[in-house]
Amino acid sequence: MASFPVPQRLRVAGQPPGRQAFRAWLDELPRVIARASSEWDLEVGAPYEPGGQCAWVAPARDRDGIPYALKVGWRHAEANGEAAALRLSGGNGTVNVIRCEESPTSTLLLLERCDPGNSLSATMPEPARDVVIADLLRRFWQIPTTDGQFPSLDALCGRWEAQLAMNEYPTLIDPGHIRAARGLLRSLPSDAADQVLLFTDLHGDNVLGAQRSPWLAIDPKPHIGDPAFDLVMHIGTSYSRMTSDPAALAARMAALTDVDASRVQLWLFARAVAERPGKPWLQKAITQLAP
Repeated sequence: MASFPVPQRLRVAGQPPGRQAFRAWLDELPRVIARASSEWDLEVGAPYEPGGQCAWVAPARDRDGIPYALKVGWRHAEANGEAAALRLSGGNGTVNVIRCEESPTSTLLLLERCDPGNSLSATMPEPARDVVIADLLRRFWQIPTTDGQFPSLDALCGRWEAQLAMNEYPTLIDPGHIRAARGLLRSLPSDAADQVLLFTDLHGDNVLGAQRSPWLAIDPKPHIGDPAFDLVMHIGTSYSRMTSDPAALAARMAALTDVDASRVQLWLFARAVAERPGKPWLQKAITQLAP
């Protein structure tokens, strides 16, 4: 790596004002990756493009030519338990972790490489993805955990509720929708009948084709909470149906995973309101889903 390449999405993620800490992390990446390459005896290739917004990921090989993926992630609260969750999964629908090292700012993961590595979203039309996502989530929810091993969904929702309380976009979001979403973000995490290990970020770009299994999930951001919440990312990134009939899609995913469809719809509404400022296309779904 004579000149250090930064994937497109990672470059863009560092551009907004107020991201000095993130840009400092980007500046440190060449040194971090060079050290990992040396200490782990890896030959590291150019990073995958366009990449993600919080991690630098590239193909790598060890001295025996065994292929891996090297991931250097920016440490943030939502993703701190990634390696632990993947290890508990034991490769059952997820990639395997070979090695992990953490610093105050980075998480380094040597991962099983998915080959051919094509994403589910690039390979299948939206409706066909539903069954794959449902199967992977149901397997992930079966992972046994111990108390305090992962953060609760309450904490994550508390941050979103606090952001909505500030209401920096009073002309964009109906105040009634904000009140309803804030109430749901307070009540839904605590009144769920089941509390399971959540992936929280499972969508078509985080599912890759592999040889060991047709599809393997990557990049969990584990929390403990309501399984109905875990369907929201897939539904929210199924753009054609999210803009046409989000309630029908919520009902379909609930049926595929045996969870309460009404709770899925409420979660979907709350998250859509929280994300509305930067995504005007969500307004139609918010109106349709409003309780």
